[in-house]
Parts: sequence; C-alpha cells; structure tokens
Amino acid sequence: MMKAASALDRPAIEALEEPLMVKFGARIMEDRVKQMCGHMVRQIMEAEGYQVGVQNAKITNGAPFSRGTKYRKKDEIVMHSFRNADDPRLFALSHYKDGSLLPKTDGSRWHYHQAIKGGARISLLTLTKLDAVLAAIEKDGHLLYRMDRITRTAG
Repeated sequence: MMKAASALDRPAIEALEEPLMVKFGARIMEDRVKQMCGHMVRQIMEAEGYQVGVQNAKITNGAPFSRGTKYRKKDEIVMHSFRNADDPRLFALSHYKDGSLLPKTDGSRWHYHQAIKGGARISLLTLTKLDAVLAAIEKDGHLLYRMDRITRTAG
C-alpha cells in the first residue's frame, strides 16, 4: 500500500492510516507513536529501493497524521519543464528546478511549468528517445523542445 501511495505521489504513511487506527485505536494519536510509525515507514521504504522525495507533505485526511514524507524510487528520472514567456510553444527540460542552466539568449524568459517523472513520459512528451534527452541535458544542461498543436483548428 505504501508503494501504491508513492506511485500516486502521496505520502507513504497515508496508506496506513486506516489499518493503524483499526489495529491500535486511540493510542495511534500519541505523538511518539506517530513519530515511530514514520521512522518505521522510512526504514521499510528505503529497504524497498525508495528514497525521500518530499518531506513534511500535507495529508488532507486529517487524523491521525497531518503531514508525511513522499518517497520515490532511487532510479526514477525526474525532469523539470519550463515554458518560454515569449513563445508559449517552446519548452525546456532540465534536471534543476531553479532553471539555472536554461539558455539565456536574446533575453528570453523562462517560467517553471511542471515536474515530469518517468523516462517513458519524458520520451513521449519530447518525441525524443530517452538516451538522446539525457545526452542533450548532460551536454548543454537543458533540452529545448516545441509543443506543436496536436489537433487542427475548427473550420
């Protein structure tokens, strides 16, 4: 269940809320018990090949946990996509969310668009094989791609 929660980009502990409440009742509301659960989840997830992704992520269900850690697979590829302010169909991919390695030619401005997880998704989005994407980013620090219109205009 924790792996499924992680695949859905949710804190791993969120998947255990209901079973823990059923098993331990009101005792699960104690701070030290919740803290111990968090430590145990981390040990399990790291043993399964996951690493800490985002700490202190909000859990919307409420009790017993209000915050938790999101985990991701150690070999998972995460890229950050940026949109050009002057040409909204021009995008850039980078390993870095701060955009420090994006091209600075002709005063172009870049705005953060989204994080993209997974090699297949990256290849499909850029219409470029993953190894070519990774090689370009290794060489230049970024990869530029154009998101052309997929459908024709009505008419």
